[in-house]
Amino acid sequence: MNEQTNKIQMKRTLFLLSLLIGWTLQSAAQVEGKLVKVKGQGVYCGEVEMDVTQGADGKYYLYDSKRKICTLIGASLPSLDELAAKGTLRDYIHTEDNGPADDEEYIQEVLSAYKTFDATKYLKTGEVANSTSEFYAYQLKSITIDQLTKDGQDCMPTAESSSAMRIALYYRHTKWTPFFEQILPDAGESPIALDGDEVSQIRAAIPVEGATLEINIMDEEGVNPPVLFKAFFVPDASGVTHIDADGIKATITYEKGGSPLVDAHWGMMQVYDFYKNVLGRDSYDDKGATIYNIIYTPGYSSGKDGMELDDPMPRFLYNLAQCGAEARSYWYPPVMIYGLGGQSLDYETAMPGPYMRAFVELSIMCHEFTHIVTKNTAQLSSSIPSEGGAINESFSDIMAINLIKNDAYGSGSQSPWIVGGQGLIIGKDNIRNLENPKISGDAPQADTYLGENWAKHDKYKMMGVQNKFYYLLCEGGKGTNDNGDSYDMTGIGIDKGTRIAYLTLTKYCSSETDFSTIGECWQQASEELYGKDSAETQAVIRAWAAVGVGNDDVTGVEEINGLQTATEFYYDLQGSVLQTPPSKGIYIIKSVKEHSQIKKVITK
Repeated sequence: MNEQTNKIQMKRTLFLLSLLIGWTLQSAAQVEGKLVKVKGQGVYCGEVEMDVTQGADGKYYLYDSKRKICTLIGASLPSLDELAAKGTLRDYIHTEDNGPADDEEYIQEVLSAYKTFDATKYLKTGEVANSTSEFYAYQLKSITIDQLTKDGQDCMPTAESSSAMRIALYYRHTKWTPFFEQILPDAGESPIALDGDEVSQIRAAIPVEGATLEINIMDEEGVNPPVLFKAFFVPDASGVTHIDADGIKATITYEKGGSPLVDAHWGMMQVYDFYKNVLGRDSYDDKGATIYNIIYTPGYSSGKDGMELDDPMPRFLYNLAQCGAEARSYWYPPVMIYGLGGQSLDYETAMPGPYMRAFVELSIMCHEFTHIVTKNTAQLSSSIPSEGGAINESFSDIMAINLIKNDAYGSGSQSPWIVGGQGLIIGKDNIRNLENPKISGDAPQADTYLGENWAKHDKYKMMGVQNKFYYLLCEGGKGTNDNGDSYDMTGIGIDKGTRIAYLTLTKYCSSETDFSTIGECWQQASEELYGKDSAETQAVIRAWAAVGVGNDDVTGVEEINGLQTATEFYYDLQGSVLQTPPSKGIYIIKSVKEHSQIKKVITK
């Protein structure tokens, strides 16, 4: 080819390439749409504005392309059979003979199988959409059952029959763990009316897309299969739905209220912005990875046809999926899953616990997001019986507190030192209390290493030690720990604490970190930020000593007589001047003459 031909060919190539690039960008724009602000009402956050995507179809999708936050409803998740096909998961058959060790072994096998799981094909960007620029739900007020007939036969319970009845609401047509459920052991009244405390205790949010009312009635013996009644309905602006179908005559009343979807999407916006603008981290991997929230979680299944939304959940995994929140950081890509609430199940005893609302309270979301940050940085252990697992859980609580007490993204510096507040657990004001771990809402925790409530097999009890340390580091305090050691120290404030905590987690902790090394990790981070001999580093050391980690002497003040100098030299405990302080040990620093006595402080 001559030079002219080459130029013509190059122009054609560039033209075709420009067309291809333009078509690709146009296609992408049609898929992604444009970023817009819409209003929403959350369960906890109230009325807020969210960044979402308006697609080419005019609908508003819960996808924030600026922060890459995608909020989903019940994405299809893998069945246990699908995971078992990889050869890493045995069948689960729970018998009365199985003890806690067997259950724990099973859970560990499930988690082990999930570690190699690729979740990409199960996640669809922009799955949740509204045709209007508002996101909300309907709040349940009452359910009245007027008539139940099956094959022409009246099935309403009577005072004589006293039949047991179960009334539940499920999301759409699918039979998940119900987001509202009421068991009536003696349903002898007609009509059957549930209102007041029976529904307001949970205040379940009915999705605007619709729900299924399901009723089970046991016969007098309680041994035959239940008679099942089911009817689908879509709530509307009238606040009342009358059902007359499938053998059911019923009335459901509701009012416009908060949607957990709004809390999940808006809340993750706050979490992302806090990490980005306060700590300088872009998403969990610091590379802008997409963040996936999944709510209305389906159950776990061993069904042959994969994960069906009507599959039951096996025992002990129940509260992870419906009455809890979980960060599956071992999946690719990682996802965060938030349950709708309901009645919790005690892990150890399998006994019903308190009722809980949807697990999308802001501190819970930051807690779960931090687990994925930890997986991408320190890779601390997540094992239930390990000290590393306790430290892992504690860092998630600590970062949640840092967000909540931030004026820009949380409730402000005057917020209490609790995780899982705002009535998440009905009848309790928190899940975790960092100021006093012993009165945490889910279970009493230890606040001293090897002290009261310490349980080497339970990370959720051991984690209270670092939680208490962090409270003392920021706020200071005076008291006596479970070892009988007294402490009296001044805190450094939440802003400095936040910086040290983040650097400790992301730079100085590792998969091997436990309570024998965690104090040194915090000290190194403080020294990098504020200096070896700084007040901040001294506070770190003294706060760890106050919870039984590090030096035995935690008072921070001891009078030594006979020393007359008032210079800022270092002294040993006998009063001799040291040219340079030792790398470790207890010695006098920055001494001050006061009535011929010297105050001693502790450092390493």
